[in-house]
Amino acid sequence: MDEPKKILIIRPDAIGDMVLTFPAIQAVKDKFPQAEITLLATPYTAPLLAAYSPVQRVIYDYDLKKYSFDLSINFYNQFNDTYAAYRAGIPLRLGDSSRILTAWMNNLKVFRRWDDFTRHEVEFNFDLLKPLGIKISEHKPKINIPAGPALQDKAVGLHIGSKTSSSWQAAGFIELANWLSKERKKIVYLLGGPADKEKGEAIMRACDGPVINLAGQQDLAGLIRAISQLQFFVGMDTGATHLAALLNIPLVMICQNRKATPLRWGPWQTRHQVVVPMLGAAQATARQVIDASIIVLEGGGAISREEALHHWAKQALGMAIVHDESNRDRAEKLAGWLEAGNYRHYLTQGKNFRELLDFFISHDTLIIHQVGHSAGIMPWLAQQLTGSYLASRAVLVKDQPGSYHDTNSLINYYFSAARKA
Repeated sequence: MDEPKKILIIRPDAIGDMVLTFPAIQAVKDKFPQAEITLLATPYTAPLLAAYSPVQRVIYDYDLKKYSFDLSINFYNQFNDTYAAYRAGIPLRLGDSSRILTAWMNNLKVFRRWDDFTRHEVEFNFDLLKPLGIKISEHKPKINIPAGPALQDKAVGLHIGSKTSSSWQAAGFIELANWLSKERKKIVYLLGGPADKEKGEAIMRACDGPVINLAGQQDLAGLIRAISQLQFFVGMDTGATHLAALLNIPLVMICQNRKATPLRWGPWQTRHQVVVPMLGAAQATARQVIDASIIVLEGGGAISREEALHHWAKQALGMAIVHDESNRDRAEKLAGWLEAGNYRHYLTQGKNFRELLDFFISHDTLIIHQVGHSAGIMPWLAQQLTGSYLASRAVLVKDQPGSYHDTNSLINYYFSAARKA
């Protein structure tokens, strides 16, 4: 393949999705340093893209033929954008062949295995670049910080809104803000969009310590500038949290959307902790978030890919051990290993399809460990439908007693099974 001179990258998506595409965009620029890179995006992300130097041009229209691109790389893979590249006659069109409705319009293809819960969104983005000879890179992108007013010393930020999942309750932010100001002597800034302004005012009035409400008072450039000055950040699984990770701010992410597991959407390459609600609860507790904050503020938290994967798994990877009375001892031994590592696990003797499916869904199950022949084919039948309700389809594992002997070997066996599924 001749080196392309004009590359179109397609990602008309939200802020968090765009931020998690930056490592792949950076790798494309490193591979083809002389190429002009154009990004098809949404207008909302314009201030972010203006701060990102590898992108020379940003467009928002689908009339692509006039630009004479040599190569398009589609990280979005929806019909309209894929068809626009096809209709424009771009010579090389790289896309995801797992998308049945759009795959036929691409002539460079990669089948991305979305059911592999061990892979992060950043890694899925790099998977798409394999036909270009690009491998995943540890090179973290950087953005230019917009000019503007400075925050006070010892500033910490609480992003109180979320467009992609249910927001954390105001009472939780009040308790967290009071703890940060009283116990940690921090100046608390409330961040958010226009819809969060009243919530921010209510939180500020209810707090005892110094709290400053910036929610609804900043554009995206102002949000970037504010986050870049923080010592610590707490937010939902949303774009602002991924911005904080991009800016290397130590953080806590609160994940309350069961379809947005931290295994895929967790913070990338920054020191952090993730908090998810306890089983059966819709909201994480303030105590959970404070405990996670203590870890991060005292210099702990996951950073490396391996650390993050195991941390996210402990928070979000529900594991169901299906057994009957004849193999209870074996099931309890497996449960003991998982308990020792603080992994979420549950034992069930369910025998019929409906009972097992309901159990797997209610327990956010991504691993089904079938001991012996417990319940016959029913675990497999229930497993087939879990993807319609959970972040991805659960992986069914048949018990192999000689293949693992402790917590780490069992968890690594689960990860291996997910990668092969």
